[in-house]
Amino acid sequence: NSDDEQLFYLQQFLRPNIQFTESLKELNLNRSHITTNGFNMLLSEIVPRYPNLRSLSLCKNQILSFRELMGENVNGRIGNGGERNLNLPVCELQELILSDNPVWSASSSKAELERRYLEHFVKLRAVRLGYLGYRFEKSNLWSPTTQHWLDINKCGRFLVDKGNRRGNNQAETELLRAWLSSST
Repeated sequence: NSDDEQLFYLQQFLRPNIQFTESLKELNLNRSHITTNGFNMLLSEIVPRYPNLRSLSLCKNQILSFRELMGENVNGRIGNGGERNLNLPVCELQELILSDNPVWSASSSKAELERRYLEHFVKLRAVRLGYLGYRFEKSNLWSPTTQHWLDINKCGRFLVDKGNRRGNNQAETELLRAWLSSST
């Protein structure tokens, strides 16, 4: 599959007459020859169209980098541009399963930069990912910081970070405060 073919097939998820945009909860695109460009398209254009999508599985594809997704400025720094470039509204995506993609086996020279991109990605307010796949913990990209943010996301960062999409989270915030004070 060429990159153009892959993008053509992914664009079908953006057609205006799709009837299941509200009901799609899991999308399995394992072994679909998705490259880094397709990965970027999925997260910046397709995922926002499916507000109830909880799990996106992209195992055994050809995702090489998080770089284009996060947007790197000329100095190689990841900054606010990453969040702007991502253009991902708050969504319900909780699992982005990337096991067995080349990005996890980045060479040591590339791994540090990819680790920074990944850390920045999981810290975005719009992202609530708690799971990246079973190979993440053993990859060159694992870091305590990324694991910390994944754990926070899994445990409900939305309770602390600007509430849920319905806007009223006072009861949930009070519950979280009570739980935190009882555990100390």
